[in-house]
Amino acid sequence: TKVHVGVIDSWEVFIGLQITAVNSFWRKIKVPLIQYPETVSISFCNQKSIWISALEIQNGKTEIMSDNLIVFFDAERVKKYDIGPGNNLQYSSI
Repeated sequence: TKVHVGVIDSWEVFIGLQITAVNSFWRKIKVPLIQYPETVSISFCNQKSIWISALEIQNGKTEIMSDNLIVFFDAERVKKYDIGPGNNLQYSSI
């Protein structure tokens, strides 16, 4: 599905702003023992960030390694769904 981000309120605060950092967060899974880039955070000059994550949320629970991409606009939801900094994910700066 294509979405025109210019008409979604959550995107408006980011349009035209300078990106100050891009970070990726890698998750380890046990079977087989692999790592994959689950989440990317993009920080902007207005001190706000967005997180793009490869997961699916069903009934309030996350399914990792999903073919869905979810965009989060607030750190509270990132923490709630265990997808960003401080959530046992390996971090790397891009």
